Amino acid sequence: MKTIAIIITGIILNFNIQAQDTSILKIGPQGGSMKTVQEYNIELVNSISRISVYLYDKSLNPVSNDGVLSEITFCYAYDECLNKSLTILGNNGYSVGVSNSHFNYCEVTLIINGKPLKAKFNNIVGLTENK
Repeated sequence: MKTIAIIITGIILNFNIQAQDTSILKIGPQGGSMKTVQEYNIELVNSISRISVYLYDKSLNPVSNDGVLSEITFCYAYDECLNKSLTILGNNGYSVGVSNSHFNYCEVTLIINGKPLKAKFNNIVGLTENK
């Protein structure tokens, strides 16, 4: 029984590791933080009251947001998280208003052709605003 539990845990951990973003902090075309996930680049621009997200291919060409499902999860202290839908912004962007900018991190989820892309971004703006 322990062997089965270890195998299932290993499979779950392997899946989660493969689904996570793989790059270190980069600056995107809009001046925001950018992460590479699979064959895409996701850029997040945090302006305290508004978050904008942009989608690019590996060569930083804009990828159309047509038909892409989008969501963002804001996580605060004590593991409290809030999910919000993103609205379309231009041809390759998404946007959402932020009423509480003191989140620890946010996770962007984009579903393209049935495949979920997730990128986690730490909140640098909220942290510096407190100081």
